[in-house]
Amino acid sequence: MNVAVPALVGALASVIVAILSAQFTARHQQRGADDAERRLIRETYLNPLRFHTVENYFRLADTLPRIEAGGGRFAELAVLDRPEEIAGKPVRWFAGDGIRLTSAAYLAACLFAHIARVRENVPYLSLSKTADTRLGALLLRVHVGFLKDRGIPYAAQTSIGHDLWHREERRLLSFREFCELLGDPKYAPWLERLVGFYVDLGNGRRIPQVRLLIEALEELAGFVDGHVGGGHSVETRVGIERATRDRYEELRGS
Repeated sequence: MNVAVPALVGALASVIVAILSAQFTARHQQRGADDAERRLIRETYLNPLRFHTVENYFRLADTLPRIEAGGGRFAELAVLDRPEEIAGKPVRWFAGDGIRLTSAAYLAACLFAHIARVRENVPYLSLSKTADTRLGALLLRVHVGFLKDRGIPYAAQTSIGHDLWHREERRLLSFREFCELLGDPKYAPWLERLVGFYVDLGNGRRIPQVRLLIEALEELAGFVDGHVGGGHSVETRVGIERATRDRYEELRGS
């Protein structure tokens, strides 16, 4: 009997260890699956939103000094008298005289697409209730920035975003594909307010509105930075651009 007791205790201990080990393994695997899901969410929704937020921030922030340097006008944006003219432009124009205007409109449309995707998938982003509410408010600030002073209506921003997303291939339209939409009478009327926004800016209008929009974009970028585990994306983007320009000037002068 005395021999049987230790054997029983040993067997029981082995069973307990096996159960605990299985539970630990299951929890570890679940944590791994949860981490992988969060990474997928960041890569699918938050990182693209972050990238296009920063690109729009930089493009707008870079445009304001050019308007000032041009005496209240930036000729590379002010290439149309009326946005309706864009539907009749030849393909070469989009890659030539109109490229600054069309690329600015394209970047904004990309941002609208990712904002729409984030809004539609907020329940899957694994954000806290507070962060969820904060994200919604920041996205709304960006929408309002484009909307003010008879800019781009909220519904038009969302519609443009949906049109720019290729649902079958799950990707953004390319810049060339976007330019084809701009030249297509079927789509051009829906995109004219977006084009007109940047034509107005090129003519020195909407400056206070754009300053407000720049602030909203910077704040949104900072929020997303904190939820993707990255650094300060706006500062990094501006710093890289400044360093590249400075180095270019050094090379020109050498």
